[in-house]
Amino acid sequence: MVSLDDVVEGHGLDIVSNEEEDSPLQENALHQQRNFKRSLDASGRSVEELEGLEHTFTDQPSAPWNLIRLSQRTIPLGTSYAYGARAGVGVDVYIVDTGVFADHSEFGGRAKVGVNFVTTEDFWDGNGHGTHVAGTVAGATYGVAKRASIVAVKVLDKNGSGSWSDIIAGIAWVAQQARNSTRRSVANLSITGSYMQSVNDAIASCVRTSGVHFAAAAGNAGLDGCQYSPGSASNMGAVSVGSVNSKDTVSSFSNIGSCLTIFAPGESIISASPASTVATRIMSGTSMASPHVAGVMALALSYRGNLSWWGMRSILVRVATKGGLVGVPAGSPNIMLFGYWAKAGVVG
Repeated sequence: MVSLDDVVEGHGLDIVSNEEEDSPLQENALHQQRNFKRSLDASGRSVEELEGLEHTFTDQPSAPWNLIRLSQRTIPLGTSYAYGARAGVGVDVYIVDTGVFADHSEFGGRAKVGVNFVTTEDFWDGNGHGTHVAGTVAGATYGVAKRASIVAVKVLDKNGSGSWSDIIAGIAWVAQQARNSTRRSVANLSITGSYMQSVNDAIASCVRTSGVHFAAAAGNAGLDGCQYSPGSASNMGAVSVGSVNSKDTVSSFSNIGSCLTIFAPGESIISASPASTVATRIMSGTSMASPHVAGVMALALSYRGNLSWWGMRSILVRVATKGGLVGVPAGSPNIMLFGYWAKAGVVG
């Protein structure tokens, strides 16, 4: 079984722990990378520039701290979130999680239920984790890519429990849907467990056959992320994401190490809750960090749809703010997600 500990309000963590193929998983997974030699994409491995595109940008005043942080290089924080006006339009983001409350006002009709692999429940998000994650990706107020579309892929139940086999099935479903739709696609995996080659292979296959871009949480064990999946798939098609707080300090719970790709805001994140159509909730964990990367991926794809997974990863790393984080352990990348690429001369 895969199981997810309840995420608590404020500074609580989302955790799912895994041991065997169908054992407990740890939510808030970050894609940590091992030295896998497998090549997923023979073409497009160079960084693809996004120059010469629209130069229109939008400011969200009085935005949450985590969004503001994406559009400025350093702290102290300002008061607004700046983002490209395309804002993820034309991009589908698959939330592989506990489900999504699609009728929440944050989504404005841009969210839909896709598939449910939990045979004991309906599509309802009885946990709230998936709805929160989706709100960070594409919510009108709390989201990074405010015009992206959300597709719910339910693989965990109301207790945050599920199986590796259902998660693998969910990834395969995403691959098929992306191929059928021919739309630009991102998948967020805020799920983690002990290293599982079959999960990493499923991601690699999805990337290779459908071109889906994956963001994944590192995990909340405070350990080497290379020991976890899907985090260890970061050289197989995923971008692994660790957590920092509003003071640019690495979260004490965040997994770390060489398999980590990038850090993003993951503490005290406000986003949508399924408690009502306007409800919100504050949560912390690498599960909250990963959807920031998924959102930035959607922003990029709304400007340029033919990015390979390696091209996307390369741009994320090249444009990121480097060397400014506090408490980064040796062997981990001191790299902070940056979403306002116009300032970096890349998008805009």
